[in-house]
Amino acid sequence: MPSALYAISYRPTCSVVALCSFENQDLVDPAAWDQLLAALVGAALPISMSTSGAALEIAASELGCDLVKDPSRQDFETALAEPYRFRVTLDPEPPTLPILGDGKEKVLRKANKNAVKAIALVDGTPAQVKVTLATAPPDGVAARLVFEGRDPVSKEPSRDPASKDLVFTLPADVSINPSASYGVVFFMEGTPVEARSVKAPAAAKLSTPSMPKAGP
Repeated sequence: MPSALYAISYRPTCSVVALCSFENQDLVDPAAWDQLLAALVGAALPISMSTSGAALEIAASELGCDLVKDPSRQDFETALAEPYRFRVTLDPEPPTLPILGDGKEKVLRKANKNAVKAIALVDGTPAQVKVTLATAPPDGVAARLVFEGRDPVSKEPSRDPASKDLVFTLPADVSINPSASYGVVFFMEGTPVEARSVKAPAAAKLSTPSMPKAGP
């Protein structure tokens, strides 16, 4: 049988996290696509950091597998080298995100609607992660954050409508150690996946209070 291209993508944002090519599978039932995904990734898929640090795992339940229409040669080569910069959709593109693993052929599109400029850890109680984007995201856009060893922070991040910053509040039991590095994966609809090892800010230096001078 001829080979075909398949995309493994993150369900909430349709962001591509891996591409693979193998014999064309004649699958229609969603359960069969789930079985194919399980055969490819097992219980979870490691997401490699763009900087140093251990890979973070994304649970298979958060992923979908789809047959992808052959892209242009240029997009194919780029997608193989940098799959995080792509997303999957239908052709013609619907107004809402498609359902992954439903047996419908998808197409690859560049995730170039926005871009991440910076990711920073904000110490406090609770700790937070601030993601700075190139442009302010529209209301209602799907955004998720995975902090190492934790389930995705999937609630709507806090932001000012005109701000380029998305602030994700981490679970109350997460503590940030000064100058330590932590793995973070950011997903947003139409934006490249960002997987980074982010260093926490150094501890503030404690100043010694000045002692009052002795009187005469």
